[in-house]
Amino acid sequence: MKKNNKFTLIELLVVIGIIAILASMLLPALSKAREKAKQATCSNNLKQIGTSIILYADDFEGNMPASYLKGKGAWAYEPTFPMPTRMGYADMTEAEFRAPNAPTLYNCPPIPNFGVSDIPWCDYSANVFCMAYEGHGTADYSAYKKLHRIPTPSEIILMGDKNISQTTAHAFTETSYPTLLGYHHSNGLNLLFVEGHVNWQRHDALAKVNVDYR
Repeated sequence: MKKNNKFTLIELLVVIGIIAILASMLLPALSKAREKAKQATCSNNLKQIGTSIILYADDFEGNMPASYLKGKGAWAYEPTFPMPTRMGYADMTEAEFRAPNAPTLYNCPPIPNFGVSDIPWCDYSANVFCMAYEGHGTADYSAYKKLHRIPTPSEIILMGDKNISQTTAHAFTETSYPTLLGYHHSNGLNLLFVEGHVNWQRHDALAKVNVDYR
């Protein structure tokens, strides 16, 4: 008699069921891994931006660049290209920066569409206590800062993921940062600190982080 090596219908259904169970277990893990990769890319972006700002300050007698220049606009388009990058402190051309939907170190990967707010090519917001808001009515905001005069630089936020639903998200103060910063990474955000390191913070822990060093 010939031996029948074919699957029965019941065996086939069991195999399909096992595959479905394994897929349901693996897909969430793959999704988390993808999110972690995006978070890591964003963190690396901020580290490079922080390095470019520190190099800029080192070459200009310790002066930090502005978060906003009167009559020109926010730090991310001064007039259309970030100052530290435009000065040669980051490896990017202006054409690369302005290319539509082209990811650069100024784009946070989870944000699907660039140009949602008033900073068309940048997904990060700057601290006006560290990077002056030129022409602002408040002296502490408008004054230019020197890097070496900012105390506890490892504890002060310099920049972070912006809230793209806010049209004025290019710079934040000690009162506006909870609403101008955005949470694009597992209910949290990446933050760049003055001395250059980047940390992820949960949404509910952001209030414990300092932006005002006075």
